[in-house]
Amino acid sequence: YDTRSTRLHTQGGQIFSPRFEKLGRKPRGKLRRMIALSLALVAVAALVGLARAAPFAIYEFDVGQGDSQLIVFPSGYSVLVDCMEANYTTNLTAARVADKIRSILNSNYVDVVTISHMHLDHMGSAFDGGVWSLLEQQGVKAGKLVDRNHGSWTDLNKDGRCTDNELTFIYAGYESYTAYDWMCYVLNPTNKNVYPVRVPTELCSTTLIDPPDEGATVTIVSADAIGAVGPDGKPIAADHTKDSTPPDENDFSMALLVQYGGFLYFTAGDLSGKYECEYGYCYNDIEKVVAPRVGELDVLRADHHGSSHSSNDYFVGTLQPTVSVISVGADNTYGHPDPTVMNRLQQYGDVYTTEKGNPEIDYGNAVVANGDIVITSDGKQFTVTAGAVTKTYDVKGVTPPTCTK
Repeated sequence: YDTRSTRLHTQGGQIFSPRFEKLGRKPRGKLRRMIALSLALVAVAALVGLARAAPFAIYEFDVGQGDSQLIVFPSGYSVLVDCMEANYTTNLTAARVADKIRSILNSNYVDVVTISHMHLDHMGSAFDGGVWSLLEQQGVKAGKLVDRNHGSWTDLNKDGRCTDNELTFIYAGYESYTAYDWMCYVLNPTNKNVYPVRVPTELCSTTLIDPPDEGATVTIVSADAIGAVGPDGKPIAADHTKDSTPPDENDFSMALLVQYGGFLYFTAGDLSGKYECEYGYCYNDIEKVVAPRVGELDVLRADHHGSSHSSNDYFVGTLQPTVSVISVGADNTYGHPDPTVMNRLQQYGDVYTTEKGNPEIDYGNAVVANGDIVITSDGKQFTVTAGAVTKTYDVKGVTPPTCTK
């Protein structure tokens, strides 16, 4: 810089000195930039802090007589469980659920998509709606897809097209075209949105669904009915497709035990809890095997929409839920929820339903949301919001049992 003169004069209405030309004006610009950068960093830090402060949340979507839910951890790690459709040729629920995902996550990306079992009211129909539509039509991207280990496909005639006679079953019972179509979709390497990210479920795994949050664990506590036996003592986890009265697909439902801090939540699709044969297939008591892997908890998403085939005495008595949630359609033709199940759940705590299903039963103090039910938790307490009702509970803070096969 120039030290030859210390004369001060005005330039453009400002005091100017040649001596401080490089130390005065330009550093002031640099200082402004540094201040602006600092403010930007503070703003980013604030946003990150807000994101970290976001609560753990479970969104029980009101989809009528079916299931779909989104679990979101404070880190943003997300798990979608099921996406039903009301019939085989529609994708209406998929479109609604995709909109909800974008609204909640501000993104099309879901870390893990899971399918509890292969029934229309939980996964829709491949090549038409449901989970297939989410991935192929609605723009939802899955980091991983976990479904049950139904079987495999061998392209016998090398034409690249999957047909029913090319499927080999591993864990299967009473089959339907819903299952056949899904297998042909998910097992075909040409389906790039699903084949590379698909992983079959594994009993007692805590790594297939692995949120990064401290104190967060998702354990698969039921997979393909492994460990359960029928009345004849034979394992349910086998290929029963040629049996005269095979196990129902519900028996093979995947169950998740979700933990965040001291909060525990259980969801298991249509897991069966009763031995009963009808319409050419049999329900088996899978809940009896699963209950000891779960233990006491805070929130139970009632199996099979609160039907009489699930939520048996031993199961509910073992879990002792403070809150039970039932996903059910208004005035459905199945009689869901069953009055005995409703009374049983209310012996242990509060019950919330997405809609008023069976109109013939006494709902007692149950809350009918007529919409989505949202559960949030900080790991010490949890809050349920259903319609106009919001209620907060203390978590039990129990340590879940170690899952054993």
